[in-house]
This record gives sequence, structure tokens and C-alpha cells, in this order.
Amino acid sequence: MNPADAQDVPQAIDLLKAIAGITDSNLNPNTLQEVRIIHVISEMFSAFVDVFTRHGWSLGEQLTALSKYAHLVFVLFRQNRVNLMPAQLYSDTQTTVKNAFFCVAKQQEEDRNENVYLFWMGDDCLENLFRRLRMQGGHNPNFNFKQLVNRLGAAVDIDAVLAQNPNLDTRHRRLKVTRTEKLDHLNPETWDRDARANRVVLETVWHAGQDQAL
Repeated sequence: MNPADAQDVPQAIDLLKAIAGITDSNLNPNTLQEVRIIHVISEMFSAFVDVFTRHGWSLGEQLTALSKYAHLVFVLFRQNRVNLMPAQLYSDTQTTVKNAFFCVAKQQEEDRNENVYLFWMGDDCLENLFRRLRMQGGHNPNFNFKQLVNRLGAAVDIDAVLAQNPNLDTRHRRLKVTRTEKLDHLNPETWDRDARANRVVLETVWHAGQDQAL
């Protein structure tokens, strides 16, 4: 981790991947027990993080991983409480899992043939829009209602340009996962796996994640 920047997301992802890569061969019994505990924590967080950082998963595989996380974190948090993670983080991540399943269920009701991109679930789009609104003001980033209306149009145009040319969008280094994984930005154009809502049976993927957690 970077002690000087606790919000460095790519650095945290690197840490989780490094933990997952620890082998348990040639270890004494005491160290082996510690490594196995670390592996459980790594499995739990990887099941959550990989859903939003990996291109190679279908929607069903993403939901299965989220179910796996939900079951693992429930058991571990019940045993260890805030020694595992802050209660707010536990609540936020479980809510994220719930919202993912709700979003897919809602899309299945409205139009089962449409794609569902879980990386659009967060508030990144709203945060980026607000950032572009303030950016247009230069040294005077605040705005009144009339200025807001004018800047919104420009912000939408900027987003359209960057969506077609993702290499131009530098983004904030704390959130730029590509800095770590050398992947394109997560967007529908670069997503090559099946994300259609009609290819998922929610009950099936939920139980599949439960089985993986065991």
C-alpha cells in the first residue's frame, strides 16, 4: 500500500493480486496457517474486485463472483465483526451486490435482450460529469443555474468525444485501473463477453456463488 495515498485504487488492486499469488509450498506449519487465512481474505476481496476490473467474464460469471463474495464476507464479518472491515464498508459492498442482482432482474423485466454492464452501476459517471462542469469554469469553478445549463451541454459533448476516443481520457490516477493492468477503459466497446440479461438465471448464479464460497 501507499501510506501517503490511502485512496490509490490501482495500488490496492495490486496488493490483492499479490496476496492471491502467495504460494503455500515449503512453509512451516505456523506460517502455513497464516498464509491460508490470508488466502481466504484474498479470495473474498478478489471475488468482488475482479467483477469490475476484468474483461474476460460474462454477466453470469460476474454475478456468480458477487454471490461468492456476499457469502464469504457474511460469514467472516459475523465471526470477526469490525476486526475484518469497518461496518460501513461491509454494508456498502453488500448493498452493491444486492443492487447488481436487482439491476439485472429489472432489465429482465423491461427488455431481456439488452446488455447489463455492471461497471456502470457506480457513481463514477456522475462524478465525472460534475468534474467536467467545474473544469469549464477554470479559476471560477462554481456556477449558477444558467451557467449549469450551458455547461451541461458542453460536458455531454466532451463525454461523447472521450467515449469515442478513450485514450484521450486521462482520468484521475487514483481511479485509473489501466495504470495497473494495462487494459483499456471499461466500456461497452471493449467488452467482448456476453452481457445480455436473458443469458442469466439469477437463482442459478446465486447458488453457484454460494457453492464456490464453500
